[in-house]
Amino acid sequence: MNAPMVLSPEALAKIDQAIAKYPPDQRQSAVMAALTIAQDEKGWLSTETMDFVARYLGMQPIAVYEVASFYTMYDLKPVGSTSSRSARIFRARSRARTPPRRT
Repeated sequence: MNAPMVLSPEALAKIDQAIAKYPPDQRQSAVMAALTIAQDEKGWLSTETMDFVARYLGMQPIAVYEVASFYTMYDLKPVGSTSSRSARIFRARSRARTPPRRT
């Protein structure tokens, strides 16, 4: 690929693992996994990042934008250090692991 590297080699290795789960002519089936990996690394999905994912998967950028904009789990704008959704998930998981206090 001649495009500049937007994601780390580690992130690309994870995307390659997701791609390997599909037939060779169905690389685009890994788009949701690739977007999740990219967002985990970058914190949100910029147009530059989505364009990179599109090139990496051999897709048209608009197809990647459609997926990213359809699902609410993808952040298309920078978010604070902890989004409210992540904070709610963290609190719920923490409560599930912590036994109730006895007074």
